Amino acid sequence: MSNIYDKASLVLIPSGTKTSKVYSQIPTNGDGDFTFSRSTAATRVNASGNIEKETQNLLLQSNSFDTTWGSTNTTETGGQSGYDGSSDAWLLSISGGSNSQRVEQTISNSGVQTFSAYAKAGTLNWCALLLTDGTTSQYAFFDLQNGVLGTGINSPIDFTIESVGGGWYRCSVTASLSAVSAKIYPATTDGNTNQSSGNIYIQDAQLEQGLVARDYIETTTAAVEGGITDNVPRLDYTDSSCPALLLEPQRTNLASLSEYFAGWNNQTNVTITSNYTTSPEGLDNASRLLFTANGFIINIGGPSQSSGTQYTLSCYAKRNDNGTQNFGFFKNGSGSVDGAMALTSEWQRFDYTYTASNDSQLGLAGINGADVSVYGFQAEANASYATSYIPTYGTSVTRNADRAEVENGNNVLPTAYPFTLYSEMDVRAIGDEWGASLLNRNINNAYYVIGVNFSKKYSMLARNNTSSSVQSTANATEGTHKICGVFTETTLKLFVDGVLLGSSNNAQSLSSAANDLLLGQLRIASDTQIRNTIHQSLVFNQALTDQEAIDLTTI
Repeated sequence: MSNIYDKASLVLIPSGTKTSKVYSQIPTNGDGDFTFSRSTAATRVNASGNIEKETQNLLLQSNSFDTTWGSTNTTETGGQSGYDGSSDAWLLSISGGSNSQRVEQTISNSGVQTFSAYAKAGTLNWCALLLTDGTTSQYAFFDLQNGVLGTGINSPIDFTIESVGGGWYRCSVTASLSAVSAKIYPATTDGNTNQSSGNIYIQDAQLEQGLVARDYIETTTAAVEGGITDNVPRLDYTDSSCPALLLEPQRTNLASLSEYFAGWNNQTNVTITSNYTTSPEGLDNASRLLFTANGFIINIGGPSQSSGTQYTLSCYAKRNDNGTQNFGFFKNGSGSVDGAMALTSEWQRFDYTYTASNDSQLGLAGINGADVSVYGFQAEANASYATSYIPTYGTSVTRNADRAEVENGNNVLPTAYPFTLYSEMDVRAIGDEWGASLLNRNINNAYYVIGVNFSKKYSMLARNNTSSSVQSTANATEGTHKICGVFTETTLKLFVDGVLLGSSNNAQSLSSAANDLLLGQLRIASDTQIRNTIHQSLVFNQALTDQEAIDLTTI
């Protein structure tokens, strides 16, 4: 097999990436590298099998408490011994007044969010963390001497304290509001910010969307985001120990709260516990739903389905006991279980596609006694399948389309017949799923492509302006497939999974302008088309023999 790869002018086996770039294995001089774009954050399944999101710290000067932080009757002294062995901690000392001494930062962040900071007792043994919208404040107290939780004020979603050693604790409070300020208080006792003197130590504050505090990110004069941010390619490990390049169309999660189920409307006959267990994200941000009778919950703020529209609902779920569960999606306004899930004690992602027959709200439903953990609810309109998870924290969120292409690749792409295109790709929705397209990004009607066509058949296509030559025979099936198209001046030969499916005449000249290669997409302008996952893609500036193509595509 290696001698076949040696013949390739371009080899992509997704492994090396950076923002806006996917590196090719052949050539190594950069001529075959793919430019990548997606102007939004996204998620993937990483090598550990966990969902990986964009990470963030929305605070400024997150560990410089004498800069953009305002001070009310406190002084801040840096250079203190920190939880991480550094000298980056701060002594937060009361300098006057009799109550509510604090440091605070003006913010503007709405929805579900978590505010965290590291803290250690000084002469005072308590601290408090607070988020406020200017009218209502949600906050919690933390015992820094004994490492236990104090009181939560005005019903924050959750608050936690975790020992990190040396008397230091990471404290966090989670709330759902339009926050205008985040505050840290030294405190005398539980529930009491009235004091005349004393101090605590603080370090590394963070504000982020979501139900839990994640790894700390340092900021200076601007908020910082990391992980799968804008234009970061997604090497996805779903159901595989090897990564694949995930390419998807633009989709919107209409559900406004995808993880905070206790914030949903119409909680009928169900008890909800937030942050109950470890989710597919690897964090303790999954919720428990315990149905005390036949019941349902509806996602707050939407989505509401429209009659005649196709929807795909998806959710991660598992059962919490060994009993038989009757739990699933809810779409008809009556609370009955639709798209029932075959739950096990392990996390699975379930999806349900249907065409709405009425106008009503969407959610989850269960019968009496159903005891389940859930995470990541998603509702996609005009969708025949579920795409990767799109987190939401108070409003619907759109993930833009992915695009990976080699532009002006004359040094590695064919300029004349014969040539060969190959892709190992996931077929999911069966129809208009393409592995690789040789084309010109400025000409919409000249392309040479392999994949699955709108008739749900394995296909290769040569098109030059107004006419096409096509080879398509066998019906496609879901799963991972190896597809190879051998293009010559006179013939098109299509190989799939080690079999020559067919050969047909080729009457199309090769456009001299076809010097771009696009993955997972038929044409540049087709951002709404179905995309797929690319495990490998190769280009040969020659025709492979039938045996070479069979060997290359054998599963």
